[in-house]
Amino acid sequence: MCEVLLIVLRACIIFSIIIVLLVPTDVFSGEVELTLSHYSVDNVVTVNIENNSKIEVFVEDIYIDLDHERYRYSYKGRIMPQETLTHQFHVTTPALQGTYPLTAAVSYLNEGRLLSLKHAAVFNYLENSPADDTCTAESVNTKNSGYIKVKSSNPHSVELILPDELVVMSRTLSSEYALYKVKSLTKGLKNKYPYFAYIEDIRYAKHRTSLCKGYINVDSLSSRRGAVPPYVLLLLSAVFLCVIYFNLMPKAVTLTRYASRMFLVTFSYYLLQNIDSFLDFTLNYIGNYSYHYLVTIALNNFRGSNYSYFFQYFVDLYMAVCLVVTFPYLYYYDNNKAIDQDKYVSLLRSICSVPGIFINKTVYWNKYSKLGMLTYMIKLFYIPYLTSWVINNTIHQNNLTMNFHWGYTAVNEYLTALFIYIDTVVFSFGYIIESKMLRNEIKSAEPTAIGWIVCLWCYPPFNQLSFKIFDYGVIDMTYPRWVVNIVIGLITLLWGIFAWASVTLGAKASNLTNRGIVRRGPYKYVRHPAYTAKIIVWFLQGIFLSQYSLGILLGFTLIYVLRAITEERHLSLDENYLDYKKSVKWKFIPKII
Repeated sequence: MCEVLLIVLRACIIFSIIIVLLVPTDVFSGEVELTLSHYSVDNVVTVNIENNSKIEVFVEDIYIDLDHERYRYSYKGRIMPQETLTHQFHVTTPALQGTYPLTAAVSYLNEGRLLSLKHAAVFNYLENSPADDTCTAESVNTKNSGYIKVKSSNPHSVELILPDELVVMSRTLSSEYALYKVKSLTKGLKNKYPYFAYIEDIRYAKHRTSLCKGYINVDSLSSRRGAVPPYVLLLLSAVFLCVIYFNLMPKAVTLTRYASRMFLVTFSYYLLQNIDSFLDFTLNYIGNYSYHYLVTIALNNFRGSNYSYFFQYFVDLYMAVCLVVTFPYLYYYDNNKAIDQDKYVSLLRSICSVPGIFINKTVYWNKYSKLGMLTYMIKLFYIPYLTSWVINNTIHQNNLTMNFHWGYTAVNEYLTALFIYIDTVVFSFGYIIESKMLRNEIKSAEPTAIGWIVCLWCYPPFNQLSFKIFDYGVIDMTYPRWVVNIVIGLITLLWGIFAWASVTLGAKASNLTNRGIVRRGPYKYVRHPAYTAKIIVWFLQGIFLSQYSLGILLGFTLIYVLRAITEERHLSLDENYLDYKKSVKWKFIPKII
């Protein structure tokens, strides 16, 4: 058993290294969140830059623009997390009284790239003189390039204030708006910028200005959903399905088993690659409001970060490895299983037998077909999420490592992120690789609807709606700093126990399945150590750090207690688990619960 655990740990380490090597360096953009503001009193302009990030930020320059003059301060220093940098500029008063656009900007480094943030306000000299013409700036989403529309009664006079890495390529004017085509000079970046538009004129010996604000979301990350064209995936799926349906080589058991697995891989690739387009298409023909609402949530999920890294860095490699490695593995290491006991072959035979109902034939179905269907659904749901989360956590951990500084809070944040990273790596490995050699073959899957509901409740997109019903009664209390520090240390320790439980499960780690009973590590003391750690963490965060409401905490507890109950009911179908329950009597806390 120790040898198997060692193999799993080594495989997880190799898996993490491969992910790090596959993700190009330009995707490691730091999780920087700066807030820029400024105000003026007489001829003194005060600029505030607040670092709301969890990492320190290196600031190059701070500057302001007023009445066609630029005032620059070369800072070249770091702002620590939750720290505010303040600088004052003494400006020359304008020649005319009235109102002027005043722009403040900060340029900062983000993983070696120089980015900027700008903020605009009005500067009043002697009196406030707004322009008669006004404007309205729309918030937009763009890729590498896109369009900004500013509505105005005088669009010919509209001027833009953009971050330095966005440039205007062209401008189109109409009687009601000015349309600007803008392009990002920085690739591999996803960021949200405020931008400003203003109109100024001179009338009655006064300078007059109107100002408006919008937001532009720039996503210049790759939007491709895998490199293999859909028609190639369909062709491969058809070929593998024909091997099953026509049983071309009845004695070639390994080929049949290989074809069943590869059909599921290629068809799943095609399905996930195009499901958002299918759902989008249905919106044109189904006008029900509830349907539109739910489909919009699903589309945001399929097109969001939970799938982006999966398509960008994983799915093509995964399919290529499966095409090359699966057949020799089945032939040399797993060729003694009867063909009618193979869950994936049974599932495909069931699918192929469905057309027979039109000629009064019975659909092929048995316990292995059911197990194959449930296993396929589990992997189809979890593999994209877990692989995307592993890559995202790799990026996050890389950023934390490169910006690491010693400090009690910083060390605890680093360790907490590391423990969560370890958990995602272990579970991702468990979902991706099912092997007789690792003794992690799926013996059974959760058979009840309630078991699936309470488990999927905790994952997107379902958790976007499911916990709202519990959201009431906000906990808002203040504690001495030493109490908060103790709580932060306890939270880190609990996340360590959570990661310990995941590592102990090793290749058997996955939800809704029985891959064999684990009796080591924290499972020697309680049957659900990971759930215990999570629930206590949430209560500590809710009570002492005011991060969750009382209702949310009760909702978390209810769901995870139900998960424990349904999992035990499922696993109790295994005699080994019944024996395990006799030796480990406590579900959550030793000697208590």
